[in-house]
Amino acid sequence: MRTGRTRRIGWVVLLLGIVGLAWSSWSMANRLKGRPISPVFFASNIVEEKFNYLDKPIEIDRLAAPELDADPLRDWWAKGLDALRISYRGAHVDFPIVGDQPDRLPGLLDYETWFKIMPMVTGERTPIDVAEKLARGEIHSRLVAVARYPAPGFEPGTTGLVRRSEWLYCLAEFHPDADPPITVVEKTYEELDALHTPGKWTAIRHPEWVKQGADRERDLWMHYAMQQVTPAPFLRAKDRTLDAALHAMGWTWPAAGVCVLVLVTGLLMVGMGSVRIPED
Repeated sequence: MRTGRTRRIGWVVLLLGIVGLAWSSWSMANRLKGRPISPVFFASNIVEEKFNYLDKPIEIDRLAAPELDADPLRDWWAKGLDALRISYRGAHVDFPIVGDQPDRLPGLLDYETWFKIMPMVTGERTPIDVAEKLARGEIHSRLVAVARYPAPGFEPGTTGLVRRSEWLYCLAEFHPDADPPITVVEKTYEELDALHTPGKWTAIRHPEWVKQGADRERDLWMHYAMQQVTPAPFLRAKDRTLDAALHAMGWTWPAAGVCVLVLVTGLLMVGMGSVRIPED
């Protein structure tokens, strides 16, 4: 005889699993599509010491310490050091060179492990959108420079290198039309890391570093710029993209998992109901 009842129940369970999986998958796709994302797209870093940005010249020179201007905001960590000076629209910003930095490779190649200047685009969702809109002149890239330094106040070659949360980053953006021509900010690794996903203790100790809404959208590029000059092994071991996607999916991904289990159970019941049991 056939266990017809088991088979009928199995078909009902299977149908419920299929409907539930379709519904949760559709909801999941809509949540992922509509989630607020803020991708930042960087072009390759520029290695030339002289180039034009939106038809305005930029020059980068290596200067000896005596040639540098006194900067009371940064003199405590730049004093006595050579620096890379970037000049743009009558203004300049100095990036001190910490440690023994040889001058062997052409252009800026000697410095790219800790310093980069590169175009970036924000506010677009895909690289294809960026390429098409740049080609049509609908958007323009932004030019930024970022440098990474050991923790201030500690020996640069030893203690200052291992205190990752206190590494200092100097970020500059160059404005072709606005004033001032160059804006500069300095933030630690921990502060920049908090712009994306603050750690538990960071949020408790420094709630002012946790940005939301428009403030986060405005400053998030700094987090991604920081990544460009930070060796991958030293970035916080966490898959930010996956975390953000899971958060956006909310209840839909565990619901989809349950529906898969229901579907498999239904298949097993249908299969068991099809087994012919011999009669004595």
